[in-house]
Amino acid sequence: MKQPLSAIVLALATAAVANPASANPQLAAEKQCTACHAMDGKASGPSFRAIAKKYRDRPESSDMLVSRVREGGWGHWGDMMMPPKTEPSRVSEEEARALVRWILQLR
Repeated sequence: MKQPLSAIVLALATAAVANPASANPQLAAEKQCTACHAMDGKASGPSFRAIAKKYRDRPESSDMLVSRVREGGWGHWGDMMMPPKTEPSRVSEEEARALVRWILQLR
């Protein structure tokens, strides 16, 4: 039995929304990353593209970046501290990994 195209599109859209592994700018905004990071150009933190440029060719940096997203950190981009992601914008491990994958693929 063939399903109508609209049912398939609806199923794919639902899966994309329900799956944080498909990170995108909307997830970054939802988790308040964009309060300190812009796509291009420095805000109070480095741009997403600057982070990608610095770390994309260093696969070992992925776990460190996931940790920074969740726990915060300091000293990687100057004296500004990145606070931990606590309520209301808590970031799960899966969401952090998805955000890091998304950022590292930026060009």
